[in-house]
Amino acid sequence: NEFNIKKKNLTFFSNILNSNKSLHNIIFQDSIIFYKDKTDDVIFLIDLDNLKFFFDVDKNHQLTTNFKIFNLPFKLYLNHNIEENFFKFNLDSKNIRMKLENFTSYGNEGLNGNLEAQILNNIKQFIYNIKNNSLLIKSEDEIFQGKIDLKPFYLSLNLNLNEFDIKKFLKPNSIFINLINSEILNNQNINADINVNLKKIKNFKYVEKIKIKTILEEGNIFFKDISTNWNDSVLIKINDTQLLNVDNKVNLIGSINFDFTNLDKFYRYYQINEKYRDQIKKIKFDFYLNLNEKSIQINNAKIDNNLHKEMNSFLENLNLEQKNLFNKVIFRNFVKSFFEYYQEG
Repeated sequence: NEFNIKKKNLTFFSNILNSNKSLHNIIFQDSIIFYKDKTDDVIFLIDLDNLKFFFDVDKNHQLTTNFKIFNLPFKLYLNHNIEENFFKFNLDSKNIRMKLENFTSYGNEGLNGNLEAQILNNIKQFIYNIKNNSLLIKSEDEIFQGKIDLKPFYLSLNLNLNEFDIKKFLKPNSIFINLINSEILNNQNINADINVNLKKIKNFKYVEKIKIKTILEEGNIFFKDISTNWNDSVLIKINDTQLLNVDNKVNLIGSINFDFTNLDKFYRYYQINEKYRDQIKKIKFDFYLNLNEKSIQINNAKIDNNLHKEMNSFLENLNLEQKNLFNKVIFRNFVKSFFEYYQEG
């Protein structure tokens, strides 16, 4: 079968689940669900390998299915007991090593539930409540806390993490890259305010106390404010950065500011020759970062709020050479060349 589904007719599947009270099974095989918005544009699609509805002797309405979404395979089991007012489900994907186990009870006071999430080797417990078209959810360790308003949809989320592995996050087949490439977040009906606090990033030495504020607004994704402290010598701020998907390539466009709090310490770390150690307070660049190819272009350099034409010529040549600034050795040489060129220019 081929299903063209919108929000208003999702009840088709719930009606099948809750109305089947016979010992006969209802099975869909090799089917596709196209989930569409109000203008009939496809937001995402689901490949159903096998979807089975059945009813057991304990009066549990049940569903099992194998499906793919964003090219990731999942297995889902759902159990709904109408007489005792509860449902539970298990969802897992071996490809991304994720497993969710949920139990929800419902009544006149809304829905209350417990969710256990296992991602890689980390297991988190969550409690949530749904009432008056709002979902409140938080982890038992209070690392995760969020609220979702359903009409209209708005997500407010706060995350407090000890360590984050950015390399896994940006892998070609990661959930994040697949999610961006699907363009589901570009839906104008999805709005969100997401705040992330990180103590450190894995394998990024000296980068600490990272704060990230992300805004989803009318189909656009903005990083309004990213700040961190590098080696107690530089405050780094990335402002008004937009995430764009162009030809299935994820790009970041924005500006980055370096405010030096301990310039001598910075110079010593990068072994800048003493004759090039000018008393700079601030540096600002505009940048264009391609996350798929891990390439970056830098321009519009301002040093202590002054546009520096000679430095921009240096950066133009750097962009043409397409050097991999994510390589530690190449980046270190770039920093040394930058200050040398600034003094000599």
